[in-house]
Amino acid sequence: MRYRDLARDGFRLPSSHPVLAQLDIEPADWFKFERMIDENPATRLLGHDEPLDGMLTTYVACASKETRQRLEDGWC
Repeated sequence: MRYRDLARDGFRLPSSHPVLAQLDIEPADWFKFERMIDENPATRLLGHDEPLDGMLTTYVACASKETRQRLEDGWC
C-alpha cells in the first residue's frame, strides 16, 4: 500500500518509508516487537490497534517492499 491508499485511514507514511506492513502479534510480544522495529532504520512504527481476539494489529512503515517482506517472513 502507498500513502494515497492510506490517507483516508489517517496514516501518513514518511516519504523515506512508503510501504505499509500490517502484522498481527500477541500482546505479550509488544515490547520485543517495538524494540526490534526501533533498532532497524528501514522500519518505523506507526502504531497499533487495541487487542482483539488475543492479537494486536500493528502498523509499520517500511523503506521498501523487500523490507516489508523480510519483516513479515521473520515475524509471522
